[in-house]
Amino acid sequence: MAVDLNTNKADLYAAWQDVVSDKSDTNWAIFSYEPNSNILKVVGTGDGGLEEMIDDLNSGKIMYAYCKMEDPNTTLNKYVLINWQGEGAPVARKGLCVNHLRDITNLFHGAHITINARTEDDVEVSVIMDKLSKSTVSSFNFHEKPKPPLQTKPVGSVYKKIVPERDIDVSARDQFWEKTETEERARRERERKKVQEESSKLEKERVEREAKESVVRDQKRRERTASIQSQREAERAATKDNSGEEKQHWEDERAQLERQDDEERKIRADSLRKERMKV
Repeated sequence: MAVDLNTNKADLYAAWQDVVSDKSDTNWAIFSYEPNSNILKVVGTGDGGLEEMIDDLNSGKIMYAYCKMEDPNTTLNKYVLINWQGEGAPVARKGLCVNHLRDITNLFHGAHITINARTEDDVEVSVIMDKLSKSTVSSFNFHEKPKPPLQTKPVGSVYKKIVPERDIDVSARDQFWEKTETEERARRERERKKVQEESSKLEKERVEREAKESVVRDQKRRERTASIQSQREAERAATKDNSGEEKQHWEDERAQLERQDDEERKIRADSLRKERMKV
């Protein structure tokens, strides 16, 4: 199901614009989904930098962060888009949101790099700055005095009219985009298989756990039944010559054991129902 960027589009765009504007002190914004929907909303903004932003990332949710960082080599602003998939987020939700990133990237355009993160270790300042410097020309030393150009002999004009059909390699361009699309389809297929495998693993673990618990419950039930039967036999043997008060005592104990058995069965049934709802 596609991501809904239209419902809160004005707020989303305003938060992103606030980050990229040179007139604003805001340097980060976080976005996530409204409860039980694919509607994207603004979670928060701030001017305290990456360290402040990390505190607002929720390990149990799918979120997106857009932040502004200053390149120490050039003092220019660089922009980073973070695709946050918290470790505790539901597996099925992760698989559903994989296809949302492209639309979100198109809305929050201008990012120099996109980082896929699951834990706070993935968004440390040193890690992001290293990736940022490798992906841009900021590793160039702008303060270094350039070397003088080599002395060359003057040459005449070599102007030649550009003919697109001749000078642009259309085949290479098409091959590049075809390769990119193939890699993207392969990545989506891997994500889909991963989600299926994790779901199957959880289902298998649940079935095995229920089977073990069923064996334990049956064993306890047999033991309790045997105990009740033993008490009944003892009751019959002991109450032949006893008064009615002693007989009532044995009946009360038996009723109490049966109530405890009913309560345990109810608790186990509620627990299994909650686990199935989570899966």
